[in-house]
Amino acid sequence: MAIYDISGKFSGYGRHQIDAQSFADGFVDSDVKTVYYDIGATIQIRGGVISIVNIISGVTSFGVYIDDTLVDTVSYNNSSSWRLNLSQYADDLEDGRHIVTLCAIGTGIADNRSNPVVYYVGASPVYGVSGLHQSDPVLTRTDDAVGMNFVINDVTGEIASDFNDVFPWNATEVVEDNAGKFVSFPEMYFRIGVDENHLLTDVAVSMQPNGEGTWFRVAPFSYGCYGGSVSNGTLKSVSGVSRQARTTRAGFRSYAAANGTGYYQLDLYHRTVVMLLWFIEFATKKSDSIMTGRIAYSGTQGGSSVCQTGGTDNLGTPSGFETAYGQMRYHYIEDFIGNMQEFVDGVCCKGVGDYDYVTDDPDNFSDDTTGKTPLCYPVPNNNWLTALGWDSDNPFMCMPAETNGGSDTTFFCDYSFNADASFPVLYCGAHYYYANAAYGLAYFYRNSAGSSNGYLGGRLLKS
Repeated sequence: MAIYDISGKFSGYGRHQIDAQSFADGFVDSDVKTVYYDIGATIQIRGGVISIVNIISGVTSFGVYIDDTLVDTVSYNNSSSWRLNLSQYADDLEDGRHIVTLCAIGTGIADNRSNPVVYYVGASPVYGVSGLHQSDPVLTRTDDAVGMNFVINDVTGEIASDFNDVFPWNATEVVEDNAGKFVSFPEMYFRIGVDENHLLTDVAVSMQPNGEGTWFRVAPFSYGCYGGSVSNGTLKSVSGVSRQARTTRAGFRSYAAANGTGYYQLDLYHRTVVMLLWFIEFATKKSDSIMTGRIAYSGTQGGSSVCQTGGTDNLGTPSGFETAYGQMRYHYIEDFIGNMQEFVDGVCCKGVGDYDYVTDDPDNFSDDTTGKTPLCYPVPNNNWLTALGWDSDNPFMCMPAETNGGSDTTFFCDYSFNADASFPVLYCGAHYYYANAAYGLAYFYRNSAGSSNGYLGGRLLKS
């Protein structure tokens, strides 16, 4: 699909009319299509408080719209410290989700609207699980997740899940641009439980912090729907093509950056976020009890071959698998497990007893420790994974923190391997060439900076 970016074509606030018409040799000219493009202030919301990210000069006040109804007009002092606390309007609103926009007011400023933000009134639901550091891979549902469930249809491969209708899963959206299709995730908050050894014990997610516990914010991000393919030197997320292979992690990093600002290779931070959502929804650490993805001899047609992207396009549910080869998707993220293992950026792995170095800043992604900080827990031995670590100074940088004593039916049921100082590069997951019980959602493998293979791929993210 052709994309034409008009965001930089207009100045000043207000509604702009755009008339578009297509022409091509040998074809009748199309009808004129009229659309409208609204420009206003750029705002953000955190904890129910709105701040201004970008604004033009001359604004003296804002009209406050909640669910498209003007509820107030507030003065603006042109200060970076200006804030609007929405709690003052909460008593007049029903509990639940509301959409807030601001209209900038000033001499000569046309009627306009800011970008919309979500404001939740009342105690937002919390969905969680406990048991992340116990030998039983089955997790215990907590908070509002108690009583929720899912059903896997083995005939169609589709998964009917109660979680499709609640936040944050119901707030995701499939979006498309020049680089392909992405799953857009909203801002969300995770409640994280750890023990005295920095081992992850329980996790919960909500639209906003709710109740006791330690909460961590995740900013909105977009995760490539499809495994990475390369076209004209850039990493893409598109259907119906062969995935890029035999490329190093640094190579995938360069292909991703070639798309422009805001695009980068799959990183540890965002892979962890989606993995935690998987644990909450399916309440198990044994990922192959839900879906294996494409692995050797899976599906009705068996064999050991890599699948092209788009094999799950015909599924009628956000999560599920196609039955011919077992290729899967998790909330429209195809090959979240299986088909190809994927490089994970933002981490420089170290050897047993040392400390992995991490960063969530794509500008510092590399295969060495430059621009990174060490995690607060050491690298464990090569063995079955029994615990993931948590570093509050490096949230969502969850690496193996404990091994030994596990198996393919206990704890995470996956393996942590190749902890050696000469292997800085991380990749995770399962792939089409093997059907190994040690390979699954929580399989962590370290290798050299020059590692590449036919079953190793990458994925595009967007901030």
